[in-house]
Amino acid sequence: MDDDVKVLLIEDDAAAAEMYCLRLAADGYTGCHRTRWRGRFWRMASDEVPDFIYLDLRLPGLDGFEVLERLRGTRPTTHIR
Repeated sequence: MDDDVKVLLIEDDAAAAEMYCLRLAADGYTGCHRTRWRGRFWRMASDEVPDFIYLDLRLPGLDGFEVLERLRGTRPTTHIR
């Protein structure tokens, strides 16, 4: 890829997160940042402003659709798909 694409991976399973980041790297993406902690991914999404977010919809104690709604309703992350 010509430009670095920042990817934020929100996944509670460490093995799955590693597999997804390895797959993204094999496809040429160099900026895979992963987290599984609620407080941290809100901060990372706002501060890092990734180009796209890979979101696990079944997070413990938190519905992925609620996360998506909040991300879309927050100014720095409204554009992310």
